[in-house]
Amino acid sequence: LMQQKALTAGNRPPTMKMDFTSAVCDGYDEVEIKFLVPENPPGHVDHSIFVNMESFFKQNGLIRNAQSKWLVSRQLDTHDRSLEAKGVTLRTRGECQTSDLQNIIAPDYCLKLAAQTDESGALRRREFETSARNFKRVDLEALRKTYPAHTFPEVHDALKGLQSCDMREFFQVQCERRRLLIEIPSAISG
Repeated sequence: LMQQKALTAGNRPPTMKMDFTSAVCDGYDEVEIKFLVPENPPGHVDHSIFVNMESFFKQNGLIRNAQSKWLVSRQLDTHDRSLEAKGVTLRTRGECQTSDLQNIIAPDYCLKLAAQTDESGALRRREFETSARNFKRVDLEALRKTYPAHTFPEVHDALKGLQSCDMREFFQVQCERRRLLIEIPSAISG
C-alpha cells in the first residue's frame, strides 16, 4: 500500500493510500480517489493536490491523452428518498457537445450501491451502468435487463418494488470533466 504524501521536486509521483491497480481493476467497483485527500483542517479539503498531481504528470511526460467534455447529471430518487435510505444512488447523465448544455447525447444510467470504506481508507461502492434511450425519461428496466437477477441480485434488490414512474429528479449537476490518461512506467510505480 502506498502512503499519501506531499509532492516533491524529485522524480517520484504523488502517492495515494492504496495500490492503484487493485483499485481500478477490481470488477465493477468505483474508488473515489478524491476522498483520499486528507481534510486539513477537518471539514476542509485542499483540492490543490489534484492541480499538483496534474502538473507532476505533465512535467514528467506521463500524460498520454487529455480530454474535456461537458456533462449534465440528474440525481434521481423516489419522493420519500427510499434509495437514499438504503445508501443507494441513481443518476442519469449525458454528454453535451457544447458548454451551453442543451444538446445532450449518449445518456446513461448509473446505479451505485451503498459505500464501504476499505482497509486503505478508500471509499468503494459497486457501480452499474447502462445506456439510456432518453435523458429526461427514466427507464429502470434498462438496468434490470442489462444486469440479470440471477447474476446481479444486488441490482434487483436495490430497485426492488420501484417503478420508473416513481423516480423524481432531486437535483442536477452541470460540469466540465477533465480526464487524463496517465501512463506511469514501472520504473516509477514499482
